[in-house]
Amino acid sequence: MTAKPADRLKDNFIDEVRTQANGHWEAILRQLAIPTHRQEGQCPNCGGKTRYRFDDKEGRGTYFCSHCGAGTGLDLVMKVNRCNARQAAKLVANVLAMPLPEKRMKPAPAKEEPSTDKPIAEQIAALMAKTVLGESHYLMNKGLHCPGLPILPNGVLLLALQTIDGKITGAQRIYPNGDKPYLTGTRKKGAFIPVGELPEQAETVLITEGYANCGYGVIIGFRHRYCGIGCGQFNRSSKNMP
Repeated sequence: MTAKPADRLKDNFIDEVRTQANGHWEAILRQLAIPTHRQEGQCPNCGGKTRYRFDDKEGRGTYFCSHCGAGTGLDLVMKVNRCNARQAAKLVANVLAMPLPEKRMKPAPAKEEPSTDKPIAEQIAALMAKTVLGESHYLMNKGLHCPGLPILPNGVLLLALQTIDGKITGAQRIYPNGDKPYLTGTRKKGAFIPVGELPEQAETVLITEGYANCGYGVIIGFRHRYCGIGCGQFNRSSKNMP
């Protein structure tokens, strides 16, 4: 049976992404918050602590896990994000700044609409839907027990960034080993991670660099705490506090 033109275009898009990504998988996977350690360690898919390693044979992003199997870089993106090959290729294309298939299939509009935060917010909402409430191994290793945090199936703590008016601007993943990559497309300027609900007014506010440092604020009695995103964000975040 002859493939339809649209199906052939989809297949060509996936193949083109594989070709463009060849030799660059380590950087691509890091941008997608997928670890690329060469020594055996925690698997980003099944969560096994000593099962996974990234070997990148022939520049194809290959990996091996003694529990959930082996594959290429695109296979790994599919597994970690629970998506199909075309969806995974789109994620990789975004990192490579390649045109997506819809943009090739449809004529460009006469005037582009202004960009919004909707795509990143939807991406974070989809990730949040996969989480369960629990404790972060990273925080527990630092002596902090914080139940009720959003934990992804691979044991990663997912934290949403927002502005003071509640707009979601990105997210940070905190792995048990201490890796803390931001989701691709995250905007950190003027954003922070609240620890608990935001009050309408507060006499004293603790702003720290890093979520764990903010957690220590509980021990010393601070009620309203915010996690600034890097030292450079402190001034921007604090100026907008109520």
